[in-house]
Amino acid sequence: MNAFLQFPTDQNGSSNNSLSGNIISGISFLREGISDAIDKTGEHISNHIVHPVNNFLKDLTHMDHEFKKVQEAENEFRLCLNGKYMTANDILQMPMEENY
Repeated sequence: MNAFLQFPTDQNGSSNNSLSGNIISGISFLREGISDAIDKTGEHISNHIVHPVNNFLKDLTHMDHEFKKVQEAENEFRLCLNGKYMTANDILQMPMEENY
């Protein structure tokens, strides 16, 4: 941003008027403040949104992996019915409605 603000300087490299020095220091202060705010916003989003969602997805993946492992060990096909995992044979033996 400072590259866009070219103020005349004397031979020592210092600014020849205090207004340009104040403008440059003000812009630098503003740029640092905005940069810090963006960093804090990124940390907040990461800590309060991304990590919980990531942990939730990991939990679902872990539960699915355990379910598949149990299902392979028992060699029985299971279905989720009303929030419970039941074997297909148990579901087929339940009373069912007949729709004609």
